[in-house]
Amino acid sequence: MKKKATFLGLATATAAALFLIMSLCGCDKQDPFKIGFSGCLTGRLSDLGTAGRNGALLAVAQANKAGGIQGRPVELIIKDDKHDPETAVAADRELIDQGVVAIIGHMTSSMTLAVLPLINREKMVMVGPTVSSNELSGIDDYFFRVIGSSTARVNLMADHIATRTDVKTVACLLDLGNRSFSNAWFTSFKETFEKHQGCRVVPVTFTSTRDVAYGDLVDEILESNPQGLLLVASALHTAMVCHQLRKKGSKIPVFSSGWAQTRDLLLQGGRAVEGMVFFHYFDLNSQKSNYLGFRDDYLDAYGQEPGFAAMGAYDAATMLIRALRIDDNPGNLKQTILEHRVVPGLQGDFELDSHGDAKRNYYRITVRDGRFVTME
Repeated sequence: MKKKATFLGLATATAAALFLIMSLCGCDKQDPFKIGFSGCLTGRLSDLGTAGRNGALLAVAQANKAGGIQGRPVELIIKDDKHDPETAVAADRELIDQGVVAIIGHMTSSMTLAVLPLINREKMVMVGPTVSSNELSGIDDYFFRVIGSSTARVNLMADHIATRTDVKTVACLLDLGNRSFSNAWFTSFKETFEKHQGCRVVPVTFTSTRDVAYGDLVDEILESNPQGLLLVASALHTAMVCHQLRKKGSKIPVFSSGWAQTRDLLLQGGRAVEGMVFFHYFDLNSQKSNYLGFRDDYLDAYGQEPGFAAMGAYDAATMLIRALRIDDNPGNLKQTILEHRVVPGLQGDFELDSHGDAKRNYYRITVRDGRFVTME
C-alpha cells in the first residue's frame, strides 16, 4: 500500500507539473504581438495622425479576425507624439519598454528624424506610412517606409508646372515646422523647375508651431508677383492661405506637395482650394478590389472615406504582420522584410529597395467640386 500511495503521489505531482507547463505554454501562445503606433494625434497636424492610427487599427482588426500571427493576437499600442521631438522620443521609448516588436510611425519626416537614433540603437524596426524626406534615403538602418522619397514627386510637379501650364514664376510656401520635408521639397523643386528656360522660384517661409498671421503671409507671397503658388504645408495651413489668397482677389493657380491632400483640406478649404493640383502615391479613385474593400470597411468603421495617411498606415501594418507570419521571431524582422521585398499593398504590389524605401507609381490629382479627382 505504501508503494502504491507513493506511486500515486508521484503521478499526481507529475500530472500537476505537466498541467502547469501546458498552461504556461498556452498562456505564452496567447500573448499578443504588440505593435506600436506613434503619430501626431493632437494639434494642427492631427489629421495625419488620426487617419494613420485608424488605418493601422483596421489592419490589426482584420489580421486578428484572420487568426492573428501563428494563432496569437496582434495588439496596437498607440502614442501621441504631439509633433514635438522630445515627446516623440519619449513616446517611442515607452513603446519599446512595453515590448513592442515594431513601430508604425511617425507621420512627418521631422519626427522620424528625431527618433531615428533611438530606433537604431534599440534595433527596433519602424515603418513610416507617410514619410518621404530624402534625408532618410539610402541608409542601412531600421527605418522602412511604404512610400518613396520626395524626389520623384517633386520632379513630376516641377515638370508639370513648367511644361503644361503658363506659370514661370512660382512662390513656394514652406512650413519650417516640418523642416526636413519642406527643405527637401524646395531644394529639389527649385533645381528641377529652374532648369526650364525662364522659370524661377521664390521661397516664403512660416513655422506651424507658432501662431500664423495668414493675411500677412499672403501679402508676402504676392509681393513677388508670382504666377503660381506651391504650398509645402499641412491641410489646415494650406486651406487658410488659399482663403486669404482668394479673399485678396488673386486667381493664381495653386499646387501642393501632397502633404495637404486630406479630408481636412476639403472641409476647411471649400471653394478656395478648387483646382489645386497634387502628385500622390495613392489613387483615391482606384477601382482595385483590395482598395475598394478597404475603403468600404474604413467607411463603416469611421464614417468617412480614407485618405493617403490611412492607406499608408494600413499598408505599413499589413507589411509588418505579413513579415511576422513568415518568421515570428522579432529579432529577425528587419531581415525578413528585406528578404521579401515585394509587398502586397492596397493598390497593388510595391517593392522595397535594399534600404527599405518603397518604389511607387504616382498619380496627378486635382480638387474638383469638393472632391479629389484623379486626372489622366
